[in-house]
Amino acid sequence: MPPQVHNLQELRRSASLATKVFIQRDYSDGTICQFQTKFPPELDSRIERQLFEETVKTLNSFYAEAEKIGGSSYLEGCLACATAYFIFLCMETHYEKVLKKISRYIQEQNEKIFAPRGLLLTDPVERGMRVVSFLVAVCVCTPSARDSAEGLGSSGPGLPASLSG
Repeated sequence: MPPQVHNLQELRRSASLATKVFIQRDYSDGTICQFQTKFPPELDSRIERQLFEETVKTLNSFYAEAEKIGGSSYLEGCLACATAYFIFLCMETHYEKVLKKISRYIQEQNEKIFAPRGLLLTDPVERGMRVVSFLVAVCVCTPSARDSAEGLGSSGPGLPASLSG
């Protein structure tokens, strides 16, 4: 049986029907923001273990970058105190910039890797930074997605037209 091909819109619409798989925070190194890389058995038939671990490790490295204290973080703090925090009305903090980078990474991973496999990775910010969650879709393939899965769509084999380009 060929792998099911989904697009992000279908997955988001069917989120209430999806099975949710949660990847918990890892507190083994203290309270820094990082998530467990233990592969959940519920994803076994949907994604390769290496791809899952690589994604979680990348997210963990982004969160480590966000929480890294350096000269720019120190300067941001000094400027915040000097301006009674009004500075943040006209500039983004380093942390906010990295959170946007993480959101773009998650969106890209969903479009290129997870959606075609019937998965949707959610941003940990949506769950209070407690968990990373995967929504495992029930088959909601449209005829165009099935055609693309069989290589009949215009976007090339394996990708629905909405995910190409």
